[in-house]
Amino acid sequence: MSGTLSPEPVSHVRTVTLGFDPEQGSPASREREIPEFFARAERLFVEARRPLRTRRLVLPAMNDRPRFSRTNHLSIVKWVAELAASAGARWFCVPFTLFGTDPELATATALEVVRRHDRAFVNLKIAENGQVQRAGILEVARFVLAVSRQSRNGYDNFRVGASCNCPAGTPFFPFTHHDGGNDSFAIALELPGVFAKVLDESPGLPLPELRERFCARLEQELRLIDGLGLQLEQATGVAYRGIDASLAPYPEPNGSVAQLLERLGVDDYGTSGTLFFTAFLSDVLRASLERSGARRIGFNGVMASLLEDPKLAECCSRKTFEMDALLSFAAVCGCGLDMVPIPGDAYPEEIASLMLDVAGMSSALGKPLGVRLLPIPRKTSNEMTDFGHDFFHNCRVLPLRNRSVARALFADPPFSLLSPLRPLP
Repeated sequence: MSGTLSPEPVSHVRTVTLGFDPEQGSPASREREIPEFFARAERLFVEARRPLRTRRLVLPAMNDRPRFSRTNHLSIVKWVAELAASAGARWFCVPFTLFGTDPELATATALEVVRRHDRAFVNLKIAENGQVQRAGILEVARFVLAVSRQSRNGYDNFRVGASCNCPAGTPFFPFTHHDGGNDSFAIALELPGVFAKVLDESPGLPLPELRERFCARLEQELRLIDGLGLQLEQATGVAYRGIDASLAPYPEPNGSVAQLLERLGVDDYGTSGTLFFTAFLSDVLRASLERSGARRIGFNGVMASLLEDPKLAECCSRKTFEMDALLSFAAVCGCGLDMVPIPGDAYPEEIASLMLDVAGMSSALGKPLGVRLLPIPRKTSNEMTDFGHDFFHNCRVLPLRNRSVARALFADPPFSLLSPLRPLP
């Protein structure tokens, strides 16, 4: 293994996410096998000098199964929470589909999951296979507002996402779900340090040459990580889905994605040039994956996660962008609208119409996107959040528009965009 290591590891492995169906296999076997899987993964990655930041578990969306009941599901989730703790998994995700089910039952059950388990994430699927679940979106917006009231500062919506056309096995939370088949795992990375290192070593390079330097360095790293995934698959028999090489922020020096864009030539994140360089970095990621031959899964794009990126939060507070700009960047970025604080008195229809825009963009462009909004209790537009968490960066609350939207917009059955600009994968 030592012969394949880069001399100065600058990437991080954000997570190994294991997907499993709690209705397959006996509880006793699961309680033995899952901790053993993570222990083996931990040893493998530490030996390669790529230690895991987190272990995570994800379930299938079980609320469309014939025998689904709220009571039984909550009992399963309680067992999963205990299993996650014993396996050293920091987080676990409980997905719900809004298709072919009762949206109110789905969100009522999801609310109980959030209330009872502080390490549980919830993912509500509002668009899949190009279909947009308009009636379900309004129910999800009501759910988001209900979750915001669980704490003084609105923190709990950190654990809530609405996903649009996201493939099974995506390792980044909360926009993930298992497909209900055999166990499988995927790997999520944190790559800003790799880009920062190349920029440190290559100041002032023309863009084509800089792109080649980025791709060469990433290709080496992705091959290494992919090799570890394949080894873990062979050693455990658990299917390896691939890498999500999204450029995601993390709470360390050189961990800001927005700072990278500014180093490339943008005055401030949100000003002219931001969309171009976001597209440029996404292109680098996908070209590097192609060249490496690594298995891939998930978003594989640039993640603008507002409350998790210090430079992004700073630019937000200086009003270099508004919600419309973030939405436009989602057309070329990796995750959509992520970790965005909004007024605590927002109407459900305002939140739902914003989710509808992201769902429409995802379906039209044929790319996975998500929405993670945090209504902040007792805060209005342009006031500051007051989180005290180590990986949150306080910023300005962004205003919403569309308070007079008609509820009829969300009253019909699922709607398909019949002529997408690009086909869904």
